Amino acid sequence: MKGLPVIAQEDTLFYHAEKFVKRNKAGVAAGVGIAVSLIAGLMATSRQARISKRQRDKARQEAEKARKINQFLQKMLSSADPRVGGKDVKIVEVLDIAAEDIEAVFANEPDIVADLESTIGLTFLGLGQLESAEQFLKNAFEIRKALFPRSSVEMAQSLHSYGKLLHARGSLDAAEPLYRESLNTFRHLKGNISVEVSEVLDDLGYLLAIKGDIKGALVLHEEELEIRTEIYGENHVSVARCLEKLGSVYSMLDRREVSEPILRRSMKILQTVYGMEHPDVALLMVNLAGTIHAKCPDEAEQLCRDSLAIRRKLLGEDHVDVCWSLYNLAYVLIGRGRSTEALEYLALVLSKRGSNLPDEHPVVSSCLLLNGRALMLVGEYQEAKSAFEECLSIRLRTLPEDHWLLATTKSFLGECLVTLGDAVHGKQMMAEGYQMLERRLGKHHDQTVQALDRLARIGGPV
Repeated sequence: MKGLPVIAQEDTLFYHAEKFVKRNKAGVAAGVGIAVSLIAGLMATSRQARISKRQRDKARQEAEKARKINQFLQKMLSSADPRVGGKDVKIVEVLDIAAEDIEAVFANEPDIVADLESTIGLTFLGLGQLESAEQFLKNAFEIRKALFPRSSVEMAQSLHSYGKLLHARGSLDAAEPLYRESLNTFRHLKGNISVEVSEVLDDLGYLLAIKGDIKGALVLHEEELEIRTEIYGENHVSVARCLEKLGSVYSMLDRREVSEPILRRSMKILQTVYGMEHPDVALLMVNLAGTIHAKCPDEAEQLCRDSLAIRRKLLGEDHVDVCWSLYNLAYVLIGRGRSTEALEYLALVLSKRGSNLPDEHPVVSSCLLLNGRALMLVGEYQEAKSAFEECLSIRLRTLPEDHWLLATTKSFLGECLVTLGDAVHGKQMMAEGYQMLERRLGKHHDQTVQALDRLARIGGPV
């Protein structure tokens, strides 16, 4: 010591704490660890409590929303009661009644308006009422666009629904990007194994098949089948519907030996679940008929007639699916040498052209081509030429320039021109059609072989 005075330290809480820590280092360290853990746990519990509260609030909001929608739907459906609306009230009238009330009842709840109008729009679409469907689906789309981010589930639903409308109108190029955006959003938010993803794959695959990307369609439907099988099992109606699309694509690839058992398996599932009189069963019938018509013409014709009867009964005379059944029946009849009878069915479809069956719809151009073929077979070559030219005009507007359907149209039109005396132009068009088919479908595809046969009959160049 140097004799300096000792400066006493103030007797503070910090001073006592410091002395305690120095004497009990191990115990204090353990205590600090426990305290940190407790604080972290309390913070996590508090955060989870906030999350749970948000989840409970959201669940309550969803439950209240569901209650209001259910109440509204009960009122809507009660209007179909004969004691309320009369004995002959139709579903379209019920939908119209509901539509009048939606915005008034849910004036301050636009998200519910969008949900209900989307449902009504899709119902009109299923009924084949395209103008009414567009009114509601477009309004639902605009409401959701104002309420939700572009990458939300709600917007993905509306993109998919509006894409279905454009698809039904024949606006394939406009529908495709909506399907793809919807698919990407659902994959991101719902995962690859989800009902929403499978539903968009179904529609996008069908669209690609119509546009001529048959292999692309096959890839999408195979993925769809994997998803639906994992979710529903082997014998669910959703799996059967996917099998129908897959079988149809194999038919387009001219692999009928693969297509036929797939389609028959699909039909067996649907008939077991639904019985005979169901729209999905009717669809299977026409697709199976298209696959087997060459080897089983009697069965194919009966399938087409049964499908037509079912659709007329369930969907009404003006539904586009009835038009497809008429087309398929005419196709089979032409193959059986009954062109005059086929012309009657084709004329019935073409008489329906208008706002509800726009020229851009694929069934119109398909019927025009078939009409031209039947007219040639009965010797009406000038009328056949007009039908082929109108078909080609529509398909040039609505299909990609290298689509195989354009090639078949050119092949038939070229043959007609040769028959009418325009050999140079006709042979050139037939050769162009054949070369296009060989390039797009391969030289062994049924369509390519038939085009080559037509060209060989008139002695044209290849």
